Amino acid sequence: MQRSLLSAFLACGLGLGLAFACSATPTSNGNTGGSGNSGNNSNVGGNGNPGAGTSSGATGNTGGLNIGDLDASTSPDACAKSTEQAKLTPVYMVIVFDTSGSMGDSNVEKNLNSRWIPVTQGMIDFFQNAPNAGGLSASITFFPAPGFADGTCTYDYSFPDVPMTELTDPQPLITALNYRVPSGGTPTLPALMGGLDYARGLLADNPGSRAMVVLVTDGQPFVCVDEPADGVCDNKPEDNYIDCRPPTVTNLQNTIPDIATVASAAARGDPPILTYVIGIGPYVSSLITIATAGGTSLILLDATDATVTRTKLQQTLESIRVQQFSCDLQIPEVPVGETFSKDMVNVVFAHSGGTDETLPKNPTCAGAGVGWYYDNEASPSVIKLCDTSCTAIQADQTGTLQVELGCPSITL
Repeated sequence: MQRSLLSAFLACGLGLGLAFACSATPTSNGNTGGSGNSGNNSNVGGNGNPGAGTSSGATGNTGGLNIGDLDASTSPDACAKSTEQAKLTPVYMVIVFDTSGSMGDSNVEKNLNSRWIPVTQGMIDFFQNAPNAGGLSASITFFPAPGFADGTCTYDYSFPDVPMTELTDPQPLITALNYRVPSGGTPTLPALMGGLDYARGLLADNPGSRAMVVLVTDGQPFVCVDEPADGVCDNKPEDNYIDCRPPTVTNLQNTIPDIATVASAAARGDPPILTYVIGIGPYVSSLITIATAGGTSLILLDATDATVTRTKLQQTLESIRVQQFSCDLQIPEVPVGETFSKDMVNVVFAHSGGTDETLPKNPTCAGAGVGWYYDNEASPSVIKLCDTSCTAIQADQTGTLQVELGCPSITL
């Protein structure tokens, strides 16, 4: 199978494998017969015809390198020593999920079918259809926490209900969503602060990884101290509510502007953590302030058509996954007894059409921005894909990406 330079329009994929390769002599049915002509431009010297039987022919002279002619001499089948799973730099999706009563409890049961069910099902659809989302894991923090109103404000939301889980096995996330029942107020401030703290901890424990918070909510930040006169916690003047905030916070309240302040600080942090905001229902337009401060745009779901809501939420989460997909590839360990050489590395993509594409090493991502480069050419620790190649890989989940060690790097 011939390998060619990845075009700007190639649909690549997210499956990931690793082939350890070594130098090997090209083989054919017979030894090469006849003298190959010198290659012109960048063609590998002439196409020598297969020799009859086992007689030996003269070797074709080599001209310039043609990337498209990288075949048996460097294929895993010809010289692979071992194969193992490669790893993309981890990406963590920290979901902070509003499960307040307005999502569909007994007081506003009409919202059960228009908000709660399609939102949870859309999230489950995303989890079930993202097993090949290379490097992506997700956690869920539900808010409010169980208990009385003041307890939901002081609860430590930095411990998620479902810790970070690889989407290759999303069942813990799905089970939690199926068992959760909407109830209580909307302590958005402490919930978002907890989610951001959890994300910071992940980044600290995994240097070079990437994390984002996805806030899913249907309304204004609001917590009732006790039952309001009309039986519905809807932020009317006669309702008895509190400034909901963690006990360690003295200068912030459970309001849109103060929540936006928290999101802004995270987005400007080092490393930055973006806050995506997905709103459903008629009272979410002001949430744009939080989304903008968090470095993103507000995403609104249709609360009048459950099918549309479910589909759009799945598509929205997939879009976030694509935006945050990491194009950093960890350099694997070499087999025992071998020595790593930075000039003996190739990155190969086998796309869904069945063709292997060798991405050239392109230290400056010149030209069409195709290829890869090291984070540090002198002392590399990470393989980074150029923008065009990264975008192509983001668009497909069915191909496989391989790193071959041991064969001379194909360089643009």
